[in-house]
Amino acid sequence: MTPRLLRLRPWLIRALIPANHIGTYMLYSDQGELFYIGRSDTDVQRRLIRHAADRRGEYFTYDIHHTVTSAFDVECALFHIHAEALSNRLHPDKPDFHPITCAFCPYPSTAIPYRKNAPYGVSRRPHKSQWSSQ
Repeated sequence: MTPRLLRLRPWLIRALIPANHIGTYMLYSDQGELFYIGRSDTDVQRRLIRHAADRRGEYFTYDIHHTVTSAFDVECALFHIHAEALSNRLHPDKPDFHPITCAFCPYPSTAIPYRKNAPYGVSRRPHKSQWSSQ
C-alpha cells in the first residue's frame, strides 16, 4: 500500500492511478481511521472515483497488482488483519472464474453462503461437515 494517506478526490485519483489496472485499496475516515478494504479486478481507478463521488471516505491508500489472484490474496490478508475495524463484514469474494481460496481461512472457499454471525477471524463459511446434503 502507499506509505501515506492520500485525499480521496477524483482529480488526485486520476493523477496517481492509471486506468484499467487491477488493485486493492483501503478507505479511511476524516480522523484517519481505517474502515473499508476493497479490490477491483478490472479498474481500481474507476472504483476509487466512485467511492469519492459517493463521499465514502476522506483518505485512501492503494496498491496496483499484476493479477487478480495477487489482489485477492492481499485483500484477504488485509481483511483478516483489520477485521475488527472494518465496516465491510463479509469476507472478500474470490475473483470470477478463478479456483483460488483464501490462504488465511481455516476452510476452503466454495460457493456456499456465509454464516451471518461468525466471530471475526473465523471463516464465515460452514465446514464441510455442516453442508446440507440436498
